[in-house]
Amino acid sequence: MLHLGTLLAVVVYFRGDILEIAREIATTLKGKGGGQEGTKLFLWIILATIPTGLIGLFLKDWFETFFSKPKLVGVMLLVTGLILWLTRWTKRGGREISGMRWVDSILIGVAQGMAIIPGISRSGATISTGLFCGLDRQLSAKFSFLLSIPAILGATIL
Repeated sequence: MLHLGTLLAVVVYFRGDILEIAREIATTLKGKGGGQEGTKLFLWIILATIPTGLIGLFLKDWFETFFSKPKLVGVMLLVTGLILWLTRWTKRGGREISGMRWVDSILIGVAQGMAIIPGISRSGATISTGLFCGLDRQLSAKFSFLLSIPAILGATIL
C-alpha cells in the first residue's frame, strides 16, 4: 500500500507532464510530427526501465538479504549521503531533454536498480546520477520521478 500511495502521489503531481507526453506520442503515432520532447522523454523512460527491471528480477532476492544486516544498511545510508553531498559540485544549467543521450538514460536506470539496496535512496540515486551525467537539475528531478512510475508498478505487481 505504501508503494501504491507513492505511485498515486507521483501521478497526481506530474499529471500535466504525463498528459503532455501522451498527447505528443499520439500526435507522433498519427504521423503529424508534433512535439518531440515528450516522445523523447517517454523513450528514455522505457530505456531506463530496462536495467532497473533486469536488476530487480535477477538480483532482488540477493538484495533482500541485506535487510537482515543493519550495519550494511547504515553504511548504505552514509553512501547515499555522500552521493547527495557530491552533487554540490555538479555544474549548474546542464543539458535539457533535447541534449539527453541514451547512455544517460541507461545510467539513471542502473542507479534506480541499485536503489533496491536498503539505505540507498531511489530518488537520491537517480537525481544524482542525472546531475553527474550533466543534465539540468529540473530535468534530473522530473525524469527521476516519472521513471519511478514503471518501477513502482513493477514492484507492486511483484
